[in-house]
Amino acid sequence: MNILVIGDSCDVSGAGDTFIAGLVRGYLDTQDIESAIEFAQKCTTHVVQQHGVATVTLKEIQNG
Repeated sequence: MNILVIGDSCDVSGAGDTFIAGLVRGYLDTQDIESAIEFAQKCTTHVVQQHGVATVTLKEIQNG
């Protein structure tokens, strides 16, 4: 499993909720827990790099 290293985080509000949502979505899509965790990490990384409570779209994650 790869460990995702992020740059500066701005705000961790909603990070846990985002991780759980990404984990569920990733697992439902792949049926693979490691892939699901990596997807959830990508979602969470995007959210914590924004100010305030933020959301992330599938398109944003796919475009990296």
